[in-house]
Amino acid sequence: MRKLRVLLLLYPILVLAMSCQENRNNITLPEFEEVHYYINNEYINIDIRYQRMVNAENNEAFAAIDIMNYKETFHEYAYEPMDIEASANMIATEYEQESIDSFGGWYYTLEQKTFFVRNDRIVCYESYNETYSGGAHGYQSLIYDCYDISTGQAYDFSYLLDGAWEGAMRQLLFDKLSLLETQLFVTTPEELYMPSSVCITEEGLLIVYQPYDISPYSAGIISVELSDEEIASTEAPLLWVQQSDI
Repeated sequence: MRKLRVLLLLYPILVLAMSCQENRNNITLPEFEEVHYYINNEYINIDIRYQRMVNAENNEAFAAIDIMNYKETFHEYAYEPMDIEASANMIATEYEQESIDSFGGWYYTLEQKTFFVRNDRIVCYESYNETYSGGAHGYQSLIYDCYDISTGQAYDFSYLLDGAWEGAMRQLLFDKLSLLETQLFVTTPEELYMPSSVCITEEGLLIVYQPYDISPYSAGIISVELSDEEIASTEAPLLWVQQSDI
């Protein structure tokens, strides 16, 4: 196994147009640098662009977010303590060995981005992943994870389909999905579930289903947006909304 080449972009990605340190309320924001791992040979192509937080050392909330993103990004390839290069090397080693044993051409690509929403209170990670590990075709996924900057807590939206508002929320989500011009596996609101990939936008939530989740692979990634107002009409609490957002 040849050594994985590591390209570390040493300049941090600016998180604000005017300042990378403070938002409008003079609150320190996370800063990121892109870490790029790349290897390409006759058997594999591994291309990983990962966002590492560079000012997490003295901030417990930032450190928690940074670790959670690492674990959510690499899953079974995640090390303890966090080691991005080791994770990338494990992926490359596994893919190369399996590719050699099959017909070759395996690949793993990850493009990760970060952005802030809701008056810079929330940081969201967007992770687009494409892989091929044998079989008829590859696989794509689009994963969103959003975190409260002040507490370091991840937002979990499963509660939206579990409560007094459940019926109304299921109907709202089902009606939105039914407007899409694609085949769905689900035929009633009761068959729906809240995916783990949900993005907080400035207007509401973007709910993302991966290929095969609720539709055939040919339909690709399925997403619908629900506005704050639409969700509020179901009487579900908007845990991501504060008075300062209004």
